[in-house]
Amino acid sequence: MDRGRPWTVDTGWTRVGLGLDSGLLFAGSANGLRAVDTDSGERRWTHDLGDWSVTAPAVGRDTLFVGGDRLWALDPTEGGGDAGPPVRFERSFHGRVGPGPVLDDGTLYVVAETGEETTHLLALS
Repeated sequence: MDRGRPWTVDTGWTRVGLGLDSGLLFAGSANGLRAVDTDSGERRWTHDLGDWSVTAPAVGRDTLFVGGDRLWALDPTEGGGDAGPPVRFERSFHGRVGPGPVLDDGTLYVVAETGEETTHLLALS
């Protein structure tokens, strides 16, 4: 049985993956991060990630983590429209953040530019 597509939403080109949690789908692109309701396809909020976005969103500890020009930790369920979600914290490094982030047993792993032509894998608690 072909049910067809129940909804579509323009996210821009999402080149690194999607995140999913509690009925929200998260898609990052050059146009920022978007949260879309999985039942209706309605855009719940957007968040600007700066001038660079190649990380897939990761959800854990009731927080959405995503990289861009810095590491962002967002409240995935709150926010509306262009106001975006509340920022729980943001952490800047020398440059961009990506790939990752990956959350495992309370530790967040990210790759970030930490100096001129220097990149490190970081374990953050």
